[in-house]
Amino acid sequence: RQLTVTPVTVKEAHDRLMKSKEAEEVTSSWKKTLRSRLKPFVNLFGERLIGSLNTAELDEFLQSTHVEIRTRNNLRDSVVNLFNFGRKQGFLPRDMKTEADYTARPKERPKETEIFTIDEIEALFTHALDKHAPYLAIGCFAGIRTEEIKRLVWEDFDWEDKVIRIEAKKAKTKATRFVPILPALAHALKAHRRDDGPVIRGKVHDFGSAIAKRAGISWKKNGLRHSFASYRLPILKDPAKVAMEMGNSAEIVFRNYRRLVKAPEAKRYWKIRADKLRKQSPTLSRKSSKDGVISATS
Repeated sequence: RQLTVTPVTVKEAHDRLMKSKEAEEVTSSWKKTLRSRLKPFVNLFGERLIGSLNTAELDEFLQSTHVEIRTRNNLRDSVVNLFNFGRKQGFLPRDMKTEADYTARPKERPKETEIFTIDEIEALFTHALDKHAPYLAIGCFAGIRTEEIKRLVWEDFDWEDKVIRIEAKKAKTKATRFVPILPALAHALKAHRRDDGPVIRGKVHDFGSAIAKRAGISWKKNGLRHSFASYRLPILKDPAKVAMEMGNSAEIVFRNYRRLVKAPEAKRYWKIRADKLRKQSPTLSRKSSKDGVISATS
């Protein structure tokens, strides 16, 4: 049983936590998110000893942020993460819960799952620039998370076995999975396939809003992944199989995507030929008939 603790400030504990994440080789985006969430907490309490803070103070801080419940809970979870790290390092008593564990965690109101209609998907493909097309195709027809798409290289695509290998180090769940290359995806990527190198170049998190703006529709956060699941479930009729492809749980798939789309609409979705829509794209213009070359305009 531990009788003493090592006194460190919140800032010192934070800096050591971030250093430990470097050693664990967690993704840069995860570290950036954690650092961003903890920034206001460190700014306020940085010089205080982490062991001197009590639950009342932590609750008051969380309430003062005036953000949405989900954002507040994400911040709370990051603070709990910091305190649990402190406990493991001996900055807090190891034989009891931390003060952060006792902070309130408001229940989040369930949000309506937003998906794109087939007309909207077709509009997105029609107006997307060439550099956006692979991101759009993989999101729509493979349901891969944006952060995972960002890390893909063409070597991850096994065209012979028709699967995309999402390695554990690239997956949110830290577990390798294989996502099928369905015919709709194969057609959509046909003109963009390479033997090697990054699949995506540029700031992928800006792609969606840029495509939607060109198409004249509203961008839906996580809309591509939500659409994939919603149109895939009526085809497979098995939440567990859809969950396996998405790197998710069958419970979440069943709860969030059941009955959003009927079978006839789902069949239409999987018959979308993005390659043909791209040929009709107004973003492609012919140069003079002298050379007859088609080029992408920006």
